[in-house]
Amino acid sequence: MSKSLYSCLSLILITLGIATFCQPALGQDDGLSANELSQLYGMGVHAYFGGKDAEADMLLTAAIDGGGKDPRAYYFRGLARLRQGNKEAATADFAAGAYMEANAESGGVSVNRSLMRIQGTARIEIETLRVAARKEAAERKKREMEERYNRIRQNEDRVLDRTRGNQGGGGSE
Repeated sequence: MSKSLYSCLSLILITLGIATFCQPALGQDDGLSANELSQLYGMGVHAYFGGKDAEADMLLTAAIDGGGKDPRAYYFRGLARLRQGNKEAATADFAAGAYMEANAESGGVSVNRSLMRIQGTARIEIETLRVAARKEAAERKKREMEERYNRIRQNEDRVLDRTRGNQGGGGSE
């Protein structure tokens, strides 16, 4: 009985601590500092590997809602939600993490190393979404480059036409 009471009390204290921790300073609306986000992420991953999925979900959500751009927070929150039976939310988190990672919003964190201990169907789902997101990002980048190239070519033709017009009208008398 005392062990479950201790666990419940710990969860309440952690919840209150996060609520206080996540309150922006007076007059600031820009979210948590990088150090605070890193601490929340680390505590969330520790809770996940400790089998405390609800706690992990809460901590990782605080890191994400605090302005974190680390795709690993989405991956691990998705894993915690998957173990809690919420497959739809897990898949949405995996997709969000994959999108952030593929579009370099993550600042170059080592996702592969972080997911090294994750195996099985969850890892396969994450990897499938990561590949799809990288492919989509590469295709979008290619389209953007082609559009830029076409704009340059159109401007080049216009510039050359103006240059030819200026050279041809001036003076062969």
